[in-house]
Amino acid sequence: MQEMVEQAMREGAVGFSTGLIYIPGTYSETSEVVALAKAAAKYGGTYASHMRDEGENIVAAINEAVLAGKEAGMPVQISLCP
Repeated sequence: MQEMVEQAMREGAVGFSTGLIYIPGTYSETSEVVALAKAAAKYGGTYASHMRDEGENIVAAINEAVLAGKEAGMPVQISLCP
């Protein structure tokens, strides 16, 4: 997946996104998201996340998205479902 992200970035993508609140994204581990973030960050990308949880565990979900951006050194955009 990292190679695919890098290829997309070279071809003009502005970043990558995850749908961690949706199946199958919900099964992704934080380390996988960080690895993809690092791949996109090499090209100045942004990480857009539909966080893992918007209810009881919202703070942990926000922290996960922020961690990915911090580890990769890239901006993060968080999307919330209405």
